[in-house]
Amino acid sequence: MAEKKKKKGGKKKKKGGDNVYEALLEYKITVIDKELEEWRFRAYQLEEENQALSGRDAHLREECAESMKRLVTNALQFDKENVTYPKIGREEVHAAVHEKMNAAAEQEAELRKIHEQMLRVEVEIFKVRSLIRQCINYRDVTRIEEQRAIDSLKRELANMTENYEVLTTYLAASTNEERITLTQTAQNKIDQRTRAATERVALGLDQFTKKMLSENQYMTHELTLQGQHVTQLEEQVRALEQTNLVISEKLNVAHVADTTAFKNTFVTDLFADDIAKDIGNNALLAVDLGQLTIRSDTGEKTFEQLINELDKNTPRLATIDDESTIVSPTANLHVEGTHMSVLSPPKLDEEEEKYLDFKGLTWIDPPRLKQALRKS
Repeated sequence: MAEKKKKKGGKKKKKGGDNVYEALLEYKITVIDKELEEWRFRAYQLEEENQALSGRDAHLREECAESMKRLVTNALQFDKENVTYPKIGREEVHAAVHEKMNAAAEQEAELRKIHEQMLRVEVEIFKVRSLIRQCINYRDVTRIEEQRAIDSLKRELANMTENYEVLTTYLAASTNEERITLTQTAQNKIDQRTRAATERVALGLDQFTKKMLSENQYMTHELTLQGQHVTQLEEQVRALEQTNLVISEKLNVAHVADTTAFKNTFVTDLFADDIAKDIGNNALLAVDLGQLTIRSDTGEKTFEQLINELDKNTPRLATIDDESTIVSPTANLHVEGTHMSVLSPPKLDEEEEKYLDFKGLTWIDPPRLKQALRKS
């Protein structure tokens, strides 16, 4: 009984699946039928529109033909009424025909000439092309042969250069060896002969001359040793001079300008506080001397006028070699043209401070300062 129930249940499931499939097919068929009806309706509408348009087209064609006939008749009538064509006789027609025939004959003759010229040109072109081909073939043949000859010559040249290099190296080595051997043998022979000669001479000399000769030999040996010692000392002196120059340059840079004396002499009323503050703060100071004016009893005077008065009224002070610097232990005053700048000195190490030797205040000679100002 259980097996029969199972079989009945299986059959029912299959029938249900078939029904669903049939329902889907029926639905698809109905959808397709609806689409077919829509397309048929659209085709029917298009056929009706086509018939209406074809009738309208025929009507328009008839109207166009009638209008064209009317226009043609009107044009013919207008030509008859207004246009007058000239009358031409037989003689004129025959003359025109003869002219056309003559022109055609002339054209044919010209065409024949042109064809003949073209044939001649084609023949010349063919000849030139054949000549070019022959030249190219000859060139290729000669090129191959010449290239082979060039390659063989290059190989020969390479072999010759290799042989030359080998021979040169061998000859150089052999000549150097022979030269060394010859010089050595010659030197040995010279030494032997000089030794034999000296021995022969020494045999005939007395004791005093022998002693003098031995002392002379000793002195020559000592002279050579002293010469070597002198060369060593000269090299040491050069090294010391170089170090001395370096140290002197550092000391020259380390000497700074006496800005306090310069300030009291030239710019007492203008830059006293500023220069003192700047130098106290170890700062830079720059003054344009060309634009600087200083008060006096007679009025304002330029820096160059004041220099001229100082040159007349002040005695000569000790000058230094540098024409554009004033040296003191606190600052370095540098003058370039009409521009004056005060630079702080560089820091010295312990060894340079040992060699620092300040020799008192020095001053620029006023004529030299004026000359530096004029150069700018």
